[in-house]
Amino acid sequence: MKYKINNDRLFISLQRGDELVKSITDVLIKEKINSGIINGIGAINKVELGFYNLELKEYNKKLFSKDYELTSLMGNITLKDDNPFIHVHINISDDNFNVFGGHLFSAFTAASAEIIILLNDENIRRELDKDVGLYLWEFSCE
Repeated sequence: MKYKINNDRLFISLQRGDELVKSITDVLIKEKINSGIINGIGAINKVELGFYNLELKEYNKKLFSKDYELTSLMGNITLKDDNPFIHVHINISDDNFNVFGGHLFSAFTAASAEIIILLNDENIRRELDKDVGLYLWEFSCE
């Protein structure tokens, strides 16, 4: 993994075998980054995606083990329990141009992945919403 910060942008180049979520989180912790908007493309494998079942308040997860094009990665970085938390959704396509998507839990870089994070000075925190069963953005009412 390589990365560079330029003004309010963080550029991350993931190498073959890097785990996306862990690698990005490691950079965020090292650089003390708590908030931002994240986008990316690349080629990945061993992809674990989820679809949230609101009625059951749990994720239905599925593992995609082949190599896929990472056609879109988008999401945000916030604070959860005072640690940087990456919330991203992705679309991937296979060699037959079938597209799959969902909440990203884990993925490994097959060839490369290029991630851009637009940094934000404002810390946004997540708190558990018991009705939904997820940690959602919390804004202080002033």
